Amino acid sequence: MDDKAQEQVIQLAETRLCPKCDFPMNTMLDESISFCTNRDCNYWQKNTPQETPPNTKLTFNLNTKYFNLFSQGVKDIEYRELNKYWKVRVEKLKVGDRVALAKGYTNTIIIREVVSIDLIKYEDLPEQLKSFFTNQGIYYYAIKLKEPT
Repeated sequence: MDDKAQEQVIQLAETRLCPKCDFPMNTMLDESISFCTNRDCNYWQKNTPQETPPNTKLTFNLNTKYFNLFSQGVKDIEYRELNKYWKVRVEKLKVGDRVALAKGYTNTIIIREVVSIDLIKYEDLPEQLKSFFTNQGIYYYAIKLKEPT
């Protein structure tokens, strides 16, 4: 992938929220335990292999207008409604919502309307996106955004 194409990929790191107080959760390096960052909460949980937090990096390719969540896990993403920024879980995202993105390391904000939300299998990803993924047989969220006019 050339440098220009690489610059057109936006990655936003996502975090798990504490089920008790909605603060961000941290995970031990060996991913065996997750714990709340709120000192007043003290919530923690032991992760079984099924509960280990998946890689939750969100990637948006400007050429294809797709978001791709790197797992089936439901995570928070940023979106914009009525000039306010909200954190919403992907399951609450719906067609017509406006998604707000920071472009790379700049302060540029890109606003796009959600056109469709689908779970798609690796094998069904557009060819130009397959290089971003290595897990065959895995389903990803594909959130298509309205093209800029």
